[in-house]
Order: sequence, then C-alpha cells, then structure tokens
Amino acid sequence: MDKELSHEDVVDLLKQNKLSNKTRKKLGLPLQVDSKTNIKLPTSKLDMSNPYKAKPKKEVKPKKLNERIFVCGTEDSFPYRSIVKYLKTIGVKNIDYIVTGIVPGVAADMKIVCRELGIQLFASFPVYVDKKASTFISNGKNFKIFKPTQVVAFTSDLEDNSTIKEYHKLCLKHDTPFHQVKK
Repeated sequence: MDKELSHEDVVDLLKQNKLSNKTRKKLGLPLQVDSKTNIKLPTSKLDMSNPYKAKPKKEVKPKKLNERIFVCGTEDSFPYRSIVKYLKTIGVKNIDYIVTGIVPGVAADMKIVCRELGIQLFASFPVYVDKKASTFISNGKNFKIFKPTQVVAFTSDLEDNSTIKEYHKLCLKHDTPFHQVKK
C-alpha cells in the first residue's frame, strides 16, 4: 500500500522492528532501536510509498554503425602505406569492421594493418561446390550477413581476379560504393 508515514508512524515501526535494515539505511535511520532510544527524524513526512522501487534506468541508445568495409584484391602483396593511407582517409574511428578473404596477399596485409590500427577484422571462408570454391555464392552470403557500406579492391586491374569481378557485380546489384585503390 502506497502511503506517506508520519514521524510517529516511523518511530512506532522502528520500535517494533518492522522496517528492514535496507529500508532503514535508505532512510538514514539507526539499525538497532530499543524502546528507550530517542529517535530524531526529519520534521517533514517520510515517503514510504515504495522503498524498493528501482532507480530509473538510463536510456541506452543503439550504437550507430559506421563504415563496414569489404576488402578484396589480388594474391600478390599490396603496399602497406597505400592500405593505411586509404583507411585513414575514411577515418579509422569511423570503421566498425573490415571483412576480407583468407587468400594470402591483400588479405594477409589487411590482417597486419587492422591489428596495428585496432580495427576489427572478419575473415570469410569460401563456399565449396563440387570441389571448387564458388566465389559468387560466398560473396553473396557475405553481403547479406555483413551488409557492407563499401567495397574496396586493392588492385591495378579489376579483371585480375574472379572475386573482384563478383564483388563489383554485387555492388552494382545492391547499390553499394565500389572503390579501386591502385599501387
């Protein structure tokens, strides 16, 4: 029952030990009281409506997703400085994560760069159909799972790799920006 207690009511409850220690602490009252104890309470009435009422929780805003980048490239190594320079133009703090393949080359370079810059990196594995890696199936699934905001190809020739071609087609299909970074 929600009600405000008067000074006399609180003193009576204290003397009868009907208030829990938690409530006593919350109200700033002594924990042990006998009938001879002189209790001094504030002159205003104490609000005992709901002493266990939880404090209102702070409103948690969902985290705004920034850049989610797919990286593809050739199996050759790519200049470290070019990769870092491109990522810094985007802004390292604006990058939530980078998704790359597992093939050596640009993927291995991205692993090193992401570790040094503190960017989260996901490696996507190809889907094998009839003992051959199907890049279109795995890349299409990656688009659905990771929802990239842009795709970056670290290569001098877009026709160099089937993965790059497939990502370019998927970018056109999903209206996602596709950037090529040359050596």
